[in-house]
Amino acid sequence: MYKRGFTILEVIFVIAVIGIITAIALPRLGSLGSDAKVNVVKQDISSLKSGIQSYYIVHQKIEKISDVISLNPTIWTISDKKVVFKDNDKDCAEIEIVTENLKTKLQFKLNNSVSNNCQKLYDSGVRSEDFMLN
Repeated sequence: MYKRGFTILEVIFVIAVIGIITAIALPRLGSLGSDAKVNVVKQDISSLKSGIQSYYIVHQKIEKISDVISLNPTIWTISDKKVVFKDNDKDCAEIEIVTENLKTKLQFKLNNSVSNNCQKLYDSGVRSEDFMLN
């Protein structure tokens, strides 16, 4: 009696099937990190808008955005009255508190031409807009 193993044809078939599965699965897995980042940024934008509006209603002023909400500094560049999400080292989303003629507004700008992530934000319904706070 002899031990029976796999034939070379069976091994080649298994390798081909694994290659096909890998070719289909890897691009989808690669975009999961990008999709997660876009969802985090989208949620942060929504939280910022509502948080700033609520804070302003109560206090009638905002000295620093960091008084209103905490943001991940690895995703957002944070200054007193402005936060910026950069993708590919370019400004993608920007939220700023602007005061002109005694009127204060929350200004949101999205530049969807910067990267795929910025385009995904745009495609998910995020748009540039201004909100009057007073």
